[in-house]
Amino acid sequence: MTRAPKSRWRRRFGRSITAGRTAFTLVELLVVVAIIAILASLLLTGLGRAHQAGRLAKCRSNVRQLSVALQMYLGDCNFYPHASLMDASPPQFWTSFLVPYLSDSSFVLRGLQPDTAVRPGASTVFRCPSVRPAIHRSLGTIIDYGYNSMGHARQGLGVRVDTSVSPVRFSPVHESEVVVPSDTIALGDGMSRIKGFVMGGPTLERNVVMYSHEVLQGIEEQHQRSRRRHGDRVSVGFADGHVQVNGFQRLFYDETDSALRRWNRDYLPHRESLSMTP
Repeated sequence: MTRAPKSRWRRRFGRSITAGRTAFTLVELLVVVAIIAILASLLLTGLGRAHQAGRLAKCRSNVRQLSVALQMYLGDCNFYPHASLMDASPPQFWTSFLVPYLSDSSFVLRGLQPDTAVRPGASTVFRCPSVRPAIHRSLGTIIDYGYNSMGHARQGLGVRVDTSVSPVRFSPVHESEVVVPSDTIALGDGMSRIKGFVMGGPTLERNVVMYSHEVLQGIEEQHQRSRRRHGDRVSVGFADGHVQVNGFQRLFYDETDSALRRWNRDYLPHRESLSMTP
């Protein structure tokens, strides 16, 4: 039996066959590597989005639990929790009033009472999965969610400020004072706008007008971190208990009446307060 000359195989298949193995050209190898790289990048992008969506879902679940606890507190007390009572011993924060209404058993195991600040490691319900835990040193707490205490024009839920008397009187807000609970912000991702930047913390405020200069250190970096938290989205719980995911821009920078009034219990935009916004 005669064998075809190697030159004939080269002309027919464009490559030689030696010992039963096919040799790939450099171009073919580069094409394969490029295809693998593209597929890997698409897979990693998809996984990243899936992880972010999972963290947002967990965050929204946390806000939902806090909203339910707030509704239960209102059912018992008819008033919204104080934002903070620093003169109390020990100091009380808005989270302190919701502790008894949370189902997390770690609160019971650690013996925390309503007048006790939430301590580091006490519960994951106060921790957003997209935020690295940061200790709020003034209270020794770890809180990634905030309370709409002041609103856009001192019309929030955390305190009623009566300037008609001297000294100024501070009192809790009765639930009947909230005109439209279904569109009034109650709590959510802890973020506050200061001097045009949005930084993380245990409050949820559109315009902070009183602050210390120490707060401004690294504020630009904190602003970017707040935006990356959920990809320009914010988990928000409303006064009637329902939860929404709102756009970062609309929540903190939209100056339309519909965007402003949802911060205020009287459901008025209070556009006169825009001049006070840093």
